This record gives sequence, structure tokens and C-alpha cells, in this order.
Amino acid sequence: MDSGAKRRWTVLGILMLATLVAIAYPVDEEGATFLPVRSSIVTVAKPSDLVVPPTVDSLEWVATEVDPFAIRSWTPAVPTQVEAVAVPREVAPVVVAVPSGPPALPYKFIGQMDSGGELLLYLGRGDQVHLAKVGDTIDGLYKIVQVSKTQIEFELVATSERQSLLIPQHEN
Repeated sequence: MDSGAKRRWTVLGILMLATLVAIAYPVDEEGATFLPVRSSIVTVAKPSDLVVPPTVDSLEWVATEVDPFAIRSWTPAVPTQVEAVAVPREVAPVVVAVPSGPPALPYKFIGQMDSGGELLLYLGRGDQVHLAKVGDTIDGLYKIVQVSKTQIEFELVATSERQSLLIPQHEN
């Protein structure tokens, strides 16, 4: 065994011995209170000292109308009897509001680039970016009809209605 290993075992032995001494001889501190130690004596009760619980015959059974096994729920109970409701003979016609015009454009202008005389548009829709030019149909819904310096004109493919998207102007 090398000297380093002997030194480690010596230090560990001294620490273990010091721990055992500290357990066997605790140091009294001023103001410290110690709990009394309980004895480990076990007393055995005599059969005559035992309390006998009442028998089943002496218990009184109280019947209730509440079913302890019924299904319970947080939702309010549905009434079992349905009251008669008077129904008018004439029913007013239902008016359905028809939206006027095409839906709002789902695209926003992100940027544009001139690629060899052809203007490419970067359009955003949520997390997606679409690259398109005049004549392209995006998502099968909108066709780009015309692009000017201030706006992009779209045509809704299903109804041929036209909508414009403004191009923001930057100050130089």
C-alpha cells in the first residue's frame, strides 16, 4: 500500500473514531433542553381490561331515501318532467346576412425584388412567405393581376372580384 492510501485510511479512521466519541459523549450546551428518554417497557393488557365494541345487533340502522350508489355529476340535474311550451303558429322568417364583397386579403407585403426586368413580390401569410409575380395564383385562391409602385391588385379566383393591397412607401 502506498503512503497516500495509508494517509487516507488513517484520516478516515480518525474521523470515524471522532464521530463515535461525539455520539457517546454529547457536549452540554448552555440553554439546551433535552427531551426525556422513554423507557422501552411494554405492558400487556389483561383480557378483562379490554373494551368490547358494541355488537352489530346493538347498532341502529337508519334508512334514507338517498341512494349512496347513484351517479353524481357536477352538471345540474335535468328535470324529469318537461313542461308544455306554447309554440306560436306563425314563425318569423330567418334573415341570413350575406357578406358583401370578397373576404379580407390574408397577405401582407414583405418586400419586392427586380430580377432581370421581372418584379418578384414577397408576400406573407401567417408563418409562410410566398414568392410571386404578376400572373401567378397564390394558394389557388388569389391571382396577382397588376403591380404598381403603390399597390398590388389581386383577383379572387372563385368570384373574379378584385382587391388591392397597399405597398408601404419608405422615406429616403
